Amino acid sequence: MELEHVLDEYNCTIPYGDMQIIVHRFTRMETDGGLFAPIHMHKDYEFHYVVSGKAKVSIEDAEFEVSKGDIYFTKPYVNHAEFSFDSDPMISYSIECQIIFADEQKSKIDRFEIGTMHAIMKEIYYQSFHDDGSIVGVLDQIRKENREKQFGYYLRSKIMIMECIIKTIQIVAKKEKFFKPKLQNDFSKMRASSIKNYIDVNITNNVCLEDICKYVFLSEKQVNRIFFEKFDQTVTQYILESKFELAKKLLLTTNENLENIAVKAGFTGYQQMYRVFERKLNISPNQYRASNGDRAF
Repeated sequence: MELEHVLDEYNCTIPYGDMQIIVHRFTRMETDGGLFAPIHMHKDYEFHYVVSGKAKVSIEDAEFEVSKGDIYFTKPYVNHAEFSFDSDPMISYSIECQIIFADEQKSKIDRFEIGTMHAIMKEIYYQSFHDDGSIVGVLDQIRKENREKQFGYYLRSKIMIMECIIKTIQIVAKKEKFFKPKLQNDFSKMRASSIKNYIDVNITNNVCLEDICKYVFLSEKQVNRIFFEKFDQTVTQYILESKFELAKKLLLTTNENLENIAVKAGFTGYQQMYRVFERKLNISPNQYRASNGDRAF
């Protein structure tokens, strides 16, 4: 697989009204066929634009094929993978970016347009969309500008990236029906996986149920119900269990002091970690480290 970074600049920030797009990675990929992106997820949105060739894409448990002119994208913490066909290897562009929406928009037109974008972007789409080639044409132009690097190329690139993302959202907005798994239960399981990914990535940042609700735009009751149906425990129970397991690992693999380990494991402090160890193992963190000394480091 050949990977080309279209933009040399990382964290390219593009303001638009009361919204910001921060491009972390913009690449062009030429695959040789076969699996080129095993199951993975990102902390950001990822937009894919197929230039030529064919591939099979999986987003959570849903699979579909893509070819020239197709577009698909994933929201943060959603599992996905790509498999390029040997007979017709895929060439595609990928834009990985963070999209920040202001809580309130100042103008009426911003409230409508950015509000619509926000509503579209918070969903998970298990399908591809099709473009007539105009977006790929713009992406090719961005690539050309960044190779030649004539004066103004970077500002023009920002404008064109914004154009591509807005055009993509317009295509999605025009689609009358979005594919969803046939059973609502299947959709809930997929959403539960993205919640788990979010927790796993943010466990050391003192992640809480309130943060998760903001991420998935659901109430605490809904989040717990969806999570419990798949993992047989509440979100709070899973968070605490994850912190506990991480603390155990840090106790045996580092020589950090107990307070530092508590913080790195996502606890509010040593006392909270101590209470969890006492409740689960009936020993203190220090006793756990000492009793497993032969396994440490």
